[in-house]
Amino acid sequence: MQNKVENLNLDNFNQNSSKYPILNSPRSLEACRRQGINPEDLIIKTLEDMKVYFPDKIKDKKHLEQKLAYYEEKRKVKLQLAKEERTLIKEQEKQGLIIFDELGNAKYTGMTGSKFHGSKQGNSSLIEREKKQLEKIRFRQQKEIEQMMDYEIKMQEIRQQNEEKMRIDQEREQQRQRELQEKRKKQEEIRKQMELERQIRNEAEQQRLREKEIEMEQRDLERQQQEEQKKKEHQQLLLKKEEERKIKQEEFKKSVEEKFEAQQSLILSKKQQMEQKNEIRKKVLEEKNRVRAEQAEQKRLSQERKLKAAKDKSEQELQKIKDEFMKKEMLNEQKRLQFEEERQKRIEENKLQAQKHQEQIAEVLEKMRKLEEEKKMSYLYKIQEAEERKAELDKIAEEENQKKKIEEQEKQQKRIQVKELNNHLLFEKTQNYMNKLNQKEENVTKIQQKRQEELMDKINNDNLKRFDRRDTVDRIQRQHNYQKMVLMEKINDKMLRATSIQDERSQLLLQRQFMRQEIEKQKKLIAIKMEKVKLGKMNPNDIINEFKSSTGSVLFSGSIDNLNKTYPNKSVTESPQNKKRKLIESTRDKKVQTSIKPVSVPNDASEKEVNKIISELKQKQNVEMLRLLEEEQDNEYKREKMLQEIQDPKEKQKAEKIYQSERSKGQARIQKLTEQLIYQNNFQINILQFLKQVNTLKKL
Repeated sequence: MQNKVENLNLDNFNQNSSKYPILNSPRSLEACRRQGINPEDLIIKTLEDMKVYFPDKIKDKKHLEQKLAYYEEKRKVKLQLAKEERTLIKEQEKQGLIIFDELGNAKYTGMTGSKFHGSKQGNSSLIEREKKQLEKIRFRQQKEIEQMMDYEIKMQEIRQQNEEKMRIDQEREQQRQRELQEKRKKQEEIRKQMELERQIRNEAEQQRLREKEIEMEQRDLERQQQEEQKKKEHQQLLLKKEEERKIKQEEFKKSVEEKFEAQQSLILSKKQQMEQKNEIRKKVLEEKNRVRAEQAEQKRLSQERKLKAAKDKSEQELQKIKDEFMKKEMLNEQKRLQFEEERQKRIEENKLQAQKHQEQIAEVLEKMRKLEEEKKMSYLYKIQEAEERKAELDKIAEEENQKKKIEEQEKQQKRIQVKELNNHLLFEKTQNYMNKLNQKEENVTKIQQKRQEELMDKINNDNLKRFDRRDTVDRIQRQHNYQKMVLMEKINDKMLRATSIQDERSQLLLQRQFMRQEIEKQKKLIAIKMEKVKLGKMNPNDIINEFKSSTGSVLFSGSIDNLNKTYPNKSVTESPQNKKRKLIESTRDKKVQTSIKPVSVPNDASEKEVNKIISELKQKQNVEMLRLLEEEQDNEYKREKMLQEIQDPKEKQKAEKIYQSERSKGQARIQKLTEQLIYQNNFQINILQFLKQVNTLKKL
């Protein structure tokens, strides 16, 4: 059981499948051929198909969707054109203008030769009909060839225009690419210049900040050096004052010792005056103590004023001074102890010497002890006061130092704040500059992206337009090829017609040969009857009457008349149009005409000789046609070579027009030669047939 093949036409084929066959309906395929449409172009494509269908570098989704939409719109238009053409084919089929054979090939009714095979009329009407038909064929072929040449010229102009447009588009595209590259290069240079300027400004700003920081550090260093210098001066001043105080203290100690020695001597020498002297000494001591106290108070006040004035005294220096003071106090204490020991020794020595005065000495010692205690208490009081003053000074110095530290911290904090503020301002300034620069770069990038998108859209649209033009040219080319194929089929059909006419002529020759045989039979019959007349068996009048009334006489006379009418002489049947055409032929055409001369046939030529003469005539005609075709082919080769050597488009276009005119003239010469060969061939054949008939009649 055979599988039934589904009829796939433009109404029911699967538009989503490219499986072969896409279409198998003869009318649908014929409609596609007429419109120059490939059945593959009627299949719905996908985005992946667009990457293959449009072999350019634009592969993003947006432009692929645009291409797909564009392709789908064109596909629908092609499908609609094919359907309309299919409807037209159905109407032509109903009208009988076109038929389809078993293989699905379209045949036009005007292209079949069935009309020419069944019509067998009289010889004269057949030849006349052949002449008219050949004239019509020649005229139609001339028109069709002219139309084909006009169509070829138009197609060539369209191709040249499309090539020129494509060349201009390519030049514009190349110019746009060059401009785009130049713009990109300029933008890159501007960006690099801006980056370099920004880097230079940043480096300059950093250098300025570094210089400012170095300047601030230099100022801090100078200030610290000044403070160190002030501290050194203050320390020297304190040392100087301390030395003065030490000198005064030594002087005081010396005076005390001297007074103590004087008192001892006075005690030893003048015991009785002790009290008076003690009183005097007490008064003197009190006065001195008062003076010293006043001086010490003045010094203290002076020191306090100086300490208050010395705000930049450091804790380390005060501690150092305190340590030195403690050392000095310890040294004084040691000296006092040593003095006490020496004094004790001296007392012991004096005790041995002045045992007698022990009581007095004891009293003196008691008094001296008391005095020493008082002195010690006074000294301790002074030390306490000095400690208190020192504590106050330390406190003041601590306060000053703390205040100085606070001020220093405040200054440092201010410097840090100023530095942070400067850094913050620099950061904000740099950030603002960077933001502006980034904003500019972003704007430039957006503009570039926008221009790039516009350029890509334009390139994509140009590609679609080029594709549309190329597709239109290809479709027109396919239509042209189809029309050319149809034209070739028509020409082949007309050649079949000519062959059919030639067959009819051969049939006519057979009929004429049959006529000659009949004539031979008549001649033999007449000869037999003449023999009977000679023998007296028949009456001559009966033979004459029989011959006149027979079909042989009619056939004989009618054949001569028909031959005279059907195969006329060239001078008689030549039309004014042919005369005019011969008068305007070029020298080259005259050469062709003169090369084809009538063939002379002997009056007594046999049938084989006549056929040989006809064969030689056909061979000469073929050689002449081949020579003209080769000459035209050589000229075409030279024209193509010269066109390739021409570089200027305008000169090339002018040369193309000139060469196109030469091609038209060459085609006209070929057409004229073809017509002349056909006419000469027919004429020679007619003459030969006429001569053969005459020879036959002469033999009769």
